[in-house]
Amino acid sequence: MAYSLIVLSLFALDSTIKSYIEKNMEIGETHPILGGKILLKRSHNKGALLNIGESHPTFVVYLSVACTILVTGGLLVAFGREEKKMLKTGLALIIGGAYSNTYDRCRRSYVVDYFSFAPMTKKVGHPLLTKWSKRCSTIVFNIADFGIFAGAALIVVAELFGKK
Repeated sequence: MAYSLIVLSLFALDSTIKSYIEKNMEIGETHPILGGKILLKRSHNKGALLNIGESHPTFVVYLSVACTILVTGGLLVAFGREEKKMLKTGLALIIGGAYSNTYDRCRRSYVVDYFSFAPMTKKVGHPLLTKWSKRCSTIVFNIADFGIFAGAALIVVAELFGKK
């Protein structure tokens, strides 16, 4: 039950924000929040991660649906194991994010992304860190993406360190 709540909560939160962004912002419009460290920015991603495959949107939709079904199956199999709570939590986060982004791809033919990190304005240590900060500020994410990332990280930690 808790895992279903994770999936539904992530899907609902991300879908609500996407709907708000679509109704209230123009593509490329940017609003700084949290002291300017985060930028609300409406963007459409017609591909997968970092727009990979945007020239083949139908393939991206089918791949997204297939991966979402595969991970859902993995969670259903994991339900049969009493232990493995980190694995199940990780899978639930991945599924919540995958459902939200896959829903977008099927309904809109693109995924709504809506926030990025502002580039660091002062030098911070090594010049590569400053360069990386500027490059990362061009990438636009959504909450579903972070659910997928956090879920994958939990699974890796669980498997590497034998956590239940």
